[in-house]
Amino acid sequence: MIRLNKGERILFFGDSITHGGRLQSMDGNHIIGHGYQSIIASKLGYENIENMPKFINKGVSGDSISQMYSRLYSDVIVNKPDIISILAGINDVGKGMGMPYKMTTDKFIKVYQLMIDDIKALLKDTKIIICEPFYLELNCFDEPYANTPYVLCEEYFKPCYIPEDKERMVAMRKEITYMQQELKKFAQKNGCIYVPLQEEFLKLSEKVPPEYLVWDTVHPTIVGHEVIARKWLEVCEKELNI
Repeated sequence: MIRLNKGERILFFGDSITHGGRLQSMDGNHIIGHGYQSIIASKLGYENIENMPKFINKGVSGDSISQMYSRLYSDVIVNKPDIISILAGINDVGKGMGMPYKMTTDKFIKVYQLMIDDIKALLKDTKIIICEPFYLELNCFDEPYANTPYVLCEEYFKPCYIPEDKERMVAMRKEITYMQQELKKFAQKNGCIYVPLQEEFLKLSEKVPPEYLVWDTVHPTIVGHEVIARKWLEVCEKELNI
């Protein structure tokens, strides 16, 4: 169990994986979004119900680390979180595939450092959690939704996902592996809590097709979001309760 103090604020910061379809309104059913952040928030809120912790989702679909940094003050600093959880990186890899190998990650780390430096300078007591970006190569090209947890029960909802070609998937995995290695070292250097996720997805993809965990190589299914939430809670229970 992660113990939270009275009124503590946890803020989730990231791209579409964190966004989770959140609504920018006070609709209590959808304001936090639907995904790992919702699973974590509901569990921590229930377990610390007497202290009434608050949860904020500031994920924005499609964001790279530079875009996240540009909204750091308006979306993070002004909300004064006690804990900030960051999941970013996959968009940087996707958008940087035309760049020389490793250049994408090197620039990613430089901007990430600026962001962490600002958080530490302006929110001195805030605990920072860095989640590992992840990527799974898919096997199902002819029927991309055949192995997801969902049944396509509405005929007018046509599959919108076009699988990536295998050559691109191999290139993405190569870059994301380098990013994961550098980000872990970066988190340790900056005294941040690091949540490794790639290995969790790889272990489970030995039991089920990867499409059951991520439906397009990067976006989790409902099962994939549970994978993230469980690992987040496992790591943070040890690190935040010290």
